[in-house]
Amino acid sequence: MTNAIMKIVQVIFFVFLFQVCASAQGYRLTRDIAPGSANGWLSGSRLLDSMGSRAFFVIRASDNSRSLWVSDGSTQGTLSLLKLDAGEDLSRTLTWAGRKVFTSLSGTQGRVLISDGSEKGTQALTSYYARLRHPVLIDSFLYFSALETPQSTRQSLFRLALLSRKVTRILEFGPEGLHDMCASGKQLVMCANPSGNATSFALLYSDGTVAGTKVVLDLGNDRLDIPPPYLTPVANRVFFAATRGFVSNWYVSDGTTAGTRSFFRFLDIDNEYRDLGRANALKSY
Repeated sequence: MTNAIMKIVQVIFFVFLFQVCASAQGYRLTRDIAPGSANGWLSGSRLLDSMGSRAFFVIRASDNSRSLWVSDGSTQGTLSLLKLDAGEDLSRTLTWAGRKVFTSLSGTQGRVLISDGSEKGTQALTSYYARLRHPVLIDSFLYFSALETPQSTRQSLFRLALLSRKVTRILEFGPEGLHDMCASGKQLVMCANPSGNATSFALLYSDGTVAGTKVVLDLGNDRLDIPPPYLTPVANRVFFAATRGFVSNWYVSDGTTAGTRSFFRFLDIDNEYRDLGRANALKSY
């Protein structure tokens, strides 16, 4: 779905969910989500994602509560699925087996929810985790980083089995934590401070186990650069830029040490040079 279409859909939903139709008036009311109110929703209401002919969206009511809704464009198919907890909002959406998987944020905490588009099939899969970040879906497993307990000082990598709903803690990162994570094929790709390492970052590939997690490139004191997404998977490779001081290096990796290399370097002084460097890096590869 293009950005233009997404914006059109948002406008339709935010004007009390009008549906474009072939009538003489051009619009009809799908459902009044706040009966008796001239302004039943506030800023913060937004379209999340679509799945088939249905759209999922969050509505923020005048009492500041938020709810997850779904609509297929009909009155009967426009439903409130779940009232979120106080202060909670949905942040990321992923699609798995005909269902939407959401991660939420409530202050510094987050949890994982799932929905098949029905009220009965919409529920939380996990309890709240402190600083839940970087959700990545591989097959029927959702990986994410979080603190094991609110008192923990280091991030850990967790795996949620979507079929059994079992959460497993895989490993703990070093004090600098996880910077970014993505999937490349069946492999997790991470830029993180490995456990036992004081401050330096490394590029890691993992099959979701401790034994299957390996350092592909030691980045030392370099930090990932270029605004998110930092790690960018393309086919069977991952591209990223790392900066030390004012010098940025562009890398490409195929998951092996031999196949991980820097292919472009530029002086990163300000945004103008950064944009130029990004364009030249892509041209040079």
